[in-house]
Amino acid sequence: MKYKNVIYQSKFNAIGGTESFVYNLVKKYSATHDLAVFYYRGAEAQLNRIRQYAQVIPYSGQDIECDVLITGADNSIINTTQAKRIIHVVHADYKLQGLDPKQHMHPRITEYVAVSEAAAKGWTELTGVPCKVIPNPLAIDKPKRVLRLISATRLTPEKGRHRIETLAQMLTDAGLPFQWLVFTNDTGGFKSPNIINVPPRLDLEPYIASADYLVQLSDSEACCYSVNEALTLGTPVIVTDIPSFREQGVEDGKTGYLLPLDMQGVNVKQLYNKIPRFDFEPREDTWGDELQTGKSEYTKALKERYLVEATDAYQRLNTRDAILGRVLEPGEQFTVDGIRLGVLLGDNRHGCAMVKKIRKLK
Repeated sequence: MKYKNVIYQSKFNAIGGTESFVYNLVKKYSATHDLAVFYYRGAEAQLNRIRQYAQVIPYSGQDIECDVLITGADNSIINTTQAKRIIHVVHADYKLQGLDPKQHMHPRITEYVAVSEAAAKGWTELTGVPCKVIPNPLAIDKPKRVLRLISATRLTPEKGRHRIETLAQMLTDAGLPFQWLVFTNDTGGFKSPNIINVPPRLDLEPYIASADYLVQLSDSEACCYSVNEALTLGTPVIVTDIPSFREQGVEDGKTGYLLPLDMQGVNVKQLYNKIPRFDFEPREDTWGDELQTGKSEYTKALKERYLVEATDAYQRLNTRDAILGRVLEPGEQFTVDGIRLGVLLGDNRHGCAMVKKIRKLK
């Protein structure tokens, strides 16, 4: 088995810097150099991407002949390889990391190459062996833009969970990179690794505003709040073609896209390449005409502050304070607003005073 250049890494992990080193090396130089990668075991995804550029061969102790052998931490392949040059790559700062470099040295190694000045300095200080620096190779293509989707929904049957799965698969099949945050209280995951279940939260506006689309693929809706919020924030929507979404102002290709309920004929490349930009004014409600006018005393009480002291009721009833989240000790002092004061003085489910008022604060 004769080769020009052999790269050996005993184990290819699912993720890691040395794995990226091998991939970028073969990707950058495969057009002009004959390269073969040997390994003992490894993650298939890592090996498959290397196979696009170089031979990938399992190492089982076979005899190998090459001009250049490049090794990393594991030098075992040296014992069965005849090479004109053997280069050991120093991928770590051995001194800073507290590693013993002797276990990674071999008398047949002809030169040591470090990936950084820091790694070279640490290696030489520990071993006394000179170490050349060659920066890690990089062969990065211009990446596709990641389509950023967001949904904020319960996943009860009418909310279209199956359509979420279908659209995600369509995007995947088209080779379009996407990340889809689904804010929901449903703990069941999705098949697509690009869909991320996120615990629900009430301050969703920043997330909606930063998304490419808000997606709501329901069977039916009356007046979907998240769609209203998205359109008002200038974020286009991807929704099912049902009457309420049209009524809310969704115009196909202008403020978003209307998809058929059967999800047939969806042009995902259009969703990716033609994200609508628009100005939107939500319809004004008239609830002010229905409500009786009168100044609220509630907001005034919310601004008031009182110093209070816990009674023994927290301990006696083994009850945690709703705001502080723990069972208070008698005599503990803390501050509450005017509304909480009334609750803690007796307007609660226990019907007893949890605190006594010390004084009103300015």
